[in-house]
Amino acid sequence: MENFLGKPVQSSLPSQPCLITGWEISPSVGQEFLVVYNREEANKLAVEQTQLGPQNLFTKETSTDDKKNSKKIANLIIKADVQSSLEAIEQTLKTIKSDEIDYSVVGYGLGTVSDNDVKKGRATKAAVLGFHVSIDSNAKQIAEREEVRVQTFNIIYELVETVRSIMSDLLDPEIRRTSLGKLKVLGVFKNTGKSQIIGGKVSQGKITRGASIDVLRNNNVIVTGKLGQLQHNKSDTPEVSEGLEAGIRFDAQANVSPQQLIREGDVLDVYEEEKIKRTI
Repeated sequence: MENFLGKPVQSSLPSQPCLITGWEISPSVGQEFLVVYNREEANKLAVEQTQLGPQNLFTKETSTDDKKNSKKIANLIIKADVQSSLEAIEQTLKTIKSDEIDYSVVGYGLGTVSDNDVKKGRATKAAVLGFHVSIDSNAKQIAEREEVRVQTFNIIYELVETVRSIMSDLLDPEIRRTSLGKLKVLGVFKNTGKSQIIGGKVSQGKITRGASIDVLRNNNVIVTGKLGQLQHNKSDTPEVSEGLEAGIRFDAQANVSPQQLIREGDVLDVYEEEKIKRTI
């Protein structure tokens, strides 16, 4: 044992730095060890520790329901300064609950975020998150080049909130539908595969270019598409209001059968859809 001046010492007290040599196997950064007075106590302690086995962090039991639901998984790699930080992060992450999304820690360790962490993040499509650690300069370059998400934090709460955000990105967005208006089809002028040119009268609300359309026949939706082009009095216009006639190009979302082609008398239900990000 040597003190911080490099001089041999027989003992070291709390908070005193020292250099220790003689390990058969180098311990991990942050790993704790115990000192005993004789070999017999050391052997006994070694046996007990071996029976306990290494502490596994971030292990999670997968229930039968989880397997059936096939949750989407956000992969994570966690690096921290000391073992106790990893343990605290593990416990805090367990507070995140979702019926649709889960997280999986595919790697963890102590010390600086290295290029190996980033390479593993790329291979497993994982975000690399560090706590009270720095990022190796080479790791930064690889992360930028390979577009691997790498972030470090000094507050556990901020790290956990970032995990929530990463998981929320995997949620299917909420679709909010806003009804705009309806058009009664008075005539069909052209049919070109997925597109049809039709004319009609706005019977309710208004219709706007680029909006979505459900084609109704006997109050049943027969095909869905987009309002690709909109005209009033043979001039292009962004919208046409109730009571006015309009010509439109209807673009179907997929190939249509002859029975799905728009006919005179059909009603076009025009609406807008907004995708809203959900959070957990």
